[in-house]
Amino acid sequence: MSETLMWEARAAVGRQEELLDWVGGVLEGMRDNAACRCAGLYRGGDHRVVVLVEADGLPPELPPPPEELLSRPARQWTFRRVRRHVFR
Repeated sequence: MSETLMWEARAAVGRQEELLDWVGGVLEGMRDNAACRCAGLYRGGDHRVVVLVEADGLPPELPPPPEELLSRPARQWTFRRVRRHVFR
């Protein structure tokens, strides 16, 4: 059964690029995890960084980022897809 991990953090002002780089490094380290199928890294407004990790089974949690990169603690939770809609 596949699961998706959603991870979200708000970067400290002026630190979004550094947070994106840090998360990118973490995701590269997950490349060898056989359960992980793919991951998406997103930049949002209000200095947000979001990650979606799709896995066969329960995806691994991301470690906490360095506190100086954050304006508040990161949050993460797991989802199970109910339905998929393909538009193309």
